[in-house]
Amino acid sequence: MDIKKIVVIEDEIYMCDVIERILKPLANVRLFLAHDGITGRQLCMDILPDLIFLDFIMPKENGDKVMEYLKKTKETRKIPVVVMSGLAEHTEDNIEEGIFYLPKPFKKQMLLEMVEKFIGKA
Repeated sequence: MDIKKIVVIEDEIYMCDVIERILKPLANVRLFLAHDGITGRQLCMDILPDLIFLDFIMPKENGDKVMEYLKKTKETRKIPVVVMSGLAEHTEDNIEEGIFYLPKPFKKQMLLEMVEKFIGKA
């Protein structure tokens, strides 16, 4: 079985716990968590995940800066990034091409559908 790596860059511990509870049971997924933008960016560079979930408002470095770096870097530019945001100005319509959107709060099924879309059925 091919293990897929997912990085979640999210500063809210509660949201990390929710995501971890949903994704941890998936047999073919290894989850990596970062609680600020700089740590998350470095984690992505170190492990080159198959999928990234990225919050936009974070300490040390906002999600837009993390995404800009990842999309400009050869090793990470093709990794799918799912932006998680509850802000009204962040919608699927105004997220950059090649970036995907998961509105907060989200339902378990919405998160699982994003995972399946990018790394297949778990």
